Amino acid sequence: MWLRHSIYIEAPVETVFDFWMDPRRPFSLAPDDRVQLVDVKITESGVGTYYGSVMTMFGRTVETGTVYSEVVPNELIVDKSSMDLHGSWRYEFTPEGTGTRLTMQGEPRGLWRLPGVLWLVGLVMGPRHEQVLERLKETLEQTDQPVASLA
Repeated sequence: MWLRHSIYIEAPVETVFDFWMDPRRPFSLAPDDRVQLVDVKITESGVGTYYGSVMTMFGRTVETGTVYSEVVPNELIVDKSSMDLHGSWRYEFTPEGTGTRLTMQGEPRGLWRLPGVLWLVGLVMGPRHEQVLERLKETLEQTDQPVASLA
């Protein structure tokens, strides 16, 4: 079972894709500061773009590393994390009408992908993911600034 979220954004696919290519931008849309990014390295092609993150879970500090393992310009970003809970996420950018449909699908690894556990993860993380997508929509639809100056 996959965690899946999708949203339509009235902005060109290039704009939505370029925003997502810098991991600091989507993280800037998070509803809280539970996760802090550290050690962000962005590559020219996108493949190999890396970010570390630090968060507190169950009273413990957890550090992870995530890398963009596949990038198809204006179509696809796949990231893989060192943390089983994060697992791998696939971000698809599809032109739709005059805008873009962004679909994100996640697949945790290990114990986290057991049906009952995955359901709980979706229950907790689903609203957070949806808030990020709603904020992305607001940000990109309400601005005429270039992506480089956002977030």
